[in-house]
Amino acid sequence: LEGGLGDLYKYNNGVDFVGATSYSNLPVPNAPIGNAVQSFCGSNTVANLKATGTNIKWYDALTNGNLLTSTIPLENGKKYYATQTIDGIESVNRLAVAVSSTAAPTGDAIQYKCNGNFTNLVVVKAAPTAVIKWYANPTGGTVLPNSAALTLGTTYYASQTTGSCESTNRLAVTVLRTPAPTGDAVQYRCAGTLANLIVTKAVPTAVIKWYATPTGGTALTPNTTTLILGTTYYASQTINTCESSERLAVKILKTIPPTGDIIQNLCGSSTIANLKVNGISIKWYSNPTGGTPLATTKPLIDNTKYYASQTINSCESDARLEVLASIKSMPAAPTTTASNQNFCQKIGNPVIGFRTATLTDLESSVTGNSIKWYDVATGGIPLSITTPLETKTYYATQQTVNGCESPRLAINVVVNKAPFPPYVKFKQTICEGSKVSDLFFEGINPNWYIIFPGYASKLSPETILTDSGTYYATSTSIEGCETGLYGSPLELTVIPKPTAPTTAAQTVCQGTTVASLTATGTVIKWYDAASGGNLVPSGTTLTTRTYYASQTVNGCESNSRASKVVTVIANSATPANSTVTFTKTASIKTFNVLNLKNRLTSIVGTKVYLTNTSTAVLTDNTILSNGTVYYVSQTTTGLCESVRAKVTVTIN
Repeated sequence: LEGGLGDLYKYNNGVDFVGATSYSNLPVPNAPIGNAVQSFCGSNTVANLKATGTNIKWYDALTNGNLLTSTIPLENGKKYYATQTIDGIESVNRLAVAVSSTAAPTGDAIQYKCNGNFTNLVVVKAAPTAVIKWYANPTGGTVLPNSAALTLGTTYYASQTTGSCESTNRLAVTVLRTPAPTGDAVQYRCAGTLANLIVTKAVPTAVIKWYATPTGGTALTPNTTTLILGTTYYASQTINTCESSERLAVKILKTIPPTGDIIQNLCGSSTIANLKVNGISIKWYSNPTGGTPLATTKPLIDNTKYYASQTINSCESDARLEVLASIKSMPAAPTTTASNQNFCQKIGNPVIGFRTATLTDLESSVTGNSIKWYDVATGGIPLSITTPLETKTYYATQQTVNGCESPRLAINVVVNKAPFPPYVKFKQTICEGSKVSDLFFEGINPNWYIIFPGYASKLSPETILTDSGTYYATSTSIEGCETGLYGSPLELTVIPKPTAPTTAAQTVCQGTTVASLTATGTVIKWYDAASGGNLVPSGTTLTTRTYYASQTVNGCESNSRASKVVTVIANSATPANSTVTFTKTASIKTFNVLNLKNRLTSIVGTKVYLTNTSTAVLTDNTILSNGTVYYVSQTTTGLCESVRAKVTVTIN
């Protein structure tokens, strides 16, 4: 397989390359060789990777992937892939090399201490023999001695060294004073101990201590110290033997009743579940104290009081919120003139303009007060009245003066798109007096417009076109959706119709056809009436009457017609068929047409023809042939030439 410069070759191995010289099925080289794991210290790039081979290239994937430049920094734990290229052919297989470099140690980014030095900070080494070094900066700087005292609120940076290689990256550790735990400053309880109070630790291993005072004092025993309502307790937390100097204050209160509107207006068949208050684990009762909680499905009674408690941390409030339920009548759903409606995506036409169909168009068919629209049967958020319509079901409600919203009315909507724009010829030529319906149009349900400054005017299909100009076409779908004025306009040329041709009265013989009529003009057509009437075919036999001629110039036929009076003259009587015999003598050897005429003494104005349709009359000296049939007519004075008779000539 050979080729010159620029030829593309594909060998059995599937490798494509552009030949620079002639090749003879060169082998594809193997992958280069090298260590599968290569360790580095400090900042290194792709240029530091090692592979044995020719013209080494490095990639970020085993197949395909991106060719890497030599300056790209190496990443710890990442794999790189090498090929070699020999004689212009790159190896298909690649050497995989995993990069290993000393990583930063791991540990908590925030560590809580009261004091101490770097030996008190906790980090995780990559190996037991690794050496941790602390710095004041994320890069560079001087190693801090392990005995140096920690400064609270300061961030320090730890590297680790394995062998002689120190990690480039460092672990950032911020040293903070142990904070107080967090939690609700007021906690509701009916009874219990300090162990029942809830606080949040900074770390899972923190130890919570409770005190009776914000500072100092002796820690209380959580499991045995009984909570006293109205009392404030103080919590510290200890992390790594360092107790927070600040404490969280928690006041213990008896659960209070929920809050909410004491008069609630509700609609229709409402239940306990429709009452709304602010609180946790609400229970409703029919009495201010005692009694059994009411089911949430229990129907509400108009002008009746209900009582709500709340329960926090298993402690139900003694006091209850009194709520008066006022039940308003539910309005009926709105009504519509059509539950299934079709809309055009764009409403309008080029005369009034187009706009997007919205809920406003749908609402015009709905009767009700303060209509709200949804696109779901229940729930959901009311839609804006300007929402564009889609093919889907919409739901309408109405509201009364009491604010009660009715059940929903479903209306199915189909939104139809306009058809494809029509195709019209860019330039058309028509005759004066043609109608709009005569214009060339490829599309459905054509509409034609003429544009004026600031507005458009639609033309009736019956409109007579009198002026050349620019016209625009649209199509209308069977759903009544019209396209806009897309595409190129029609440049229309209206050609004036010619005048009638000129003609004169004409006398013809019986059997003459319309094709024989004469008139001065172009592309003459003959009719049986001055206007309208019927076109008379050219093969029609003429009769004595008036015929009417139009002419057509540049494809346009004249409106007016010229009249022509035709007089038909009767034909002479047809001679009888006969046989004429001539006998040669010693002195007469031949016979001519004049001899034949002299024998046909009963025929007037005799003409002799060689065929029945020939127009050439045989001269008197034309020699007759034995056994030939000649055709003979006669012309009587005042009449036309007769139909021809057959005369057979025999010469003995």
